[in-house]
Amino acid sequence: MSEIKPCPFCGCKADWVNQQFKEFNFGGHQIACINPACQASGRYSGQQEKALKAWNQRVNHEANIPASQRSNQK
Repeated sequence: MSEIKPCPFCGCKADWVNQQFKEFNFGGHQIACINPACQASGRYSGQQEKALKAWNQRVNHEANIPASQRSNQK
C-alpha cells in the first residue's frame, strides 16, 4: 500500500481514521489531518485502498495554465 501524503491544506501529517457505524451496519476507512487547527479529511470508503487513493490525489494546477504562461518557461 502507498504512503499517506501530508495534508494538502496545512502540510501536517495525516493518519487513518477507522470508524464503525453500528446503526447503519457500515464500517469505513478515512484519512484525516492530525492538526487540530486544520481538521481536513478525505472521503469514507469501505476499502482502505480507495480511501488512500482519494486522499493522495492532488490537482496539478499547471495542467490548466498555458505553457507560455508557466513560470518554468523561458
